[in-house]
Amino acid sequence: MPSMISSSPRIGAASVLLSCILAPAAAIAQPVSNPAATQRLGGGAVSLTDENKTKADLPAWQLWLRGAGEFTFAADLDDDAGASGTQGEVSIARASTGLTFLGPIGDRARLNIDLTGEVSWYNFENGGALLPPASALPAGTVTDSLFDEVYEVGVAPILAFVIDEQWSWFLGGGVRASGESGADIGESLTYGGFGGARYAFSEDLALSFGLGVRTRLEDDPYVLPVLGLEWQINDKVRFATEGLGARVTAAIDDEWSVWISGAYESREFRLEEDGPLPDGVVNDSRFPIGVGVQWKPSANLVFEVAGGVVVWQEFEIDDSDGDEVAEVQTDPAAFIRAGVRIAF
Repeated sequence: MPSMISSSPRIGAASVLLSCILAPAAAIAQPVSNPAATQRLGGGAVSLTDENKTKADLPAWQLWLRGAGEFTFAADLDDDAGASGTQGEVSIARASTGLTFLGPIGDRARLNIDLTGEVSWYNFENGGALLPPASALPAGTVTDSLFDEVYEVGVAPILAFVIDEQWSWFLGGGVRASGESGADIGESLTYGGFGGARYAFSEDLALSFGLGVRTRLEDDPYVLPVLGLEWQINDKVRFATEGLGARVTAAIDDEWSVWISGAYESREFRLEEDGPLPDGVVNDSRFPIGVGVQWKPSANLVFEVAGGVVVWQEFEIDDSDGDEVAEVQTDPAAFIRAGVRIAF
C-alpha cells in the first residue's frame, strides 16, 4: 500500500496550530529564521502535501538541527521619558536553536518531536515606563530596566494520520518554560494541546481546521480555533498561513526562492524572584513584516536571511497576581534575521 506521508520537514497542516497554541510567537521568516512557529524555529512540523511518496522513499527517522539569530534595532518607547528626561528606547537580540525528530509510524502516520530553545537580550535605555511606581519597588532598588536577559525552552510532539487522499487528522501538545534565570521554574511553565483535520481540495489547495488551548502566565488560557491554508498558486508561487500570519513564496529556481511575510508574535516570560517586580510577568507582543531569501543547495541544507520592519510592538507588565503594572508601545523598528537548517 502506498504511504501517504511526506518526508518533508516543512510545516504543512500543523503549522498554524503549533505556533498559536504551543509557542508564543508566530515566525515571520520560517522555516529557519525565527524559533516560534514550530516552537519558533520552523522546519519540524508535519507536512501531508505529497500524497505520492512510497514507504520506500521515507527514511525510518530524520534529525533536523536548526539555528538562527535576530536583531531588532532600537525603537523609542512611546510616551516615555526616563528619570533623566531622555526618551526611552529598546533594542532586542535573539539566538535560538532546535532539534526535530521526525519519522513514519506505519504507512499512514508521522510523528514529530520538536525541542527548542531561545535566549533574548533586551537592551533598554531609560526604560522607566516599564517599571512599577517607586513606592512599589523593593527598598533600595536603583534601575531603569525591569529585565534584560530571558530564556525559553520547550518540547512539542505532533502526530498526523492520513485517512485518504483528501482527509487527514492531527493532534499534539507541548510544554514550555520561559523566564529570567532567577525565575521560579515551576511558575514559568505553560502547557498546550490541539487537534484538528486537514482537507485537500486538490494537489494545490488544502484547508486545516480544529481547536487548540494554551495556558498563560497569570492569565486565562487561550482557546483558539485552528485555521490553516496551503495554496500552490502556480508552479512558482505559493501562499501559506504561518502561525498568526501568512507568507507568499516565489521560487526562482530549484535552489533559490524569495518571500514576503507578516505575522503577529507574542512572547511571555516570568521575572526573577529577587528583581524589581518579584515573580512578575512580561508580555512582549509585536507584528513584523519582512522579506527574505532562501538558498537550498541540497535537500538536507537550507540557509535563509531576512529583513523588515516591526510595525507595532507592545510590552505589558503584570505583577505576580496578574494585575497590570504598565503597558508601553514602541515606535516601528527595523530587524534582520538569519538561520540555517541541517538534516542528518
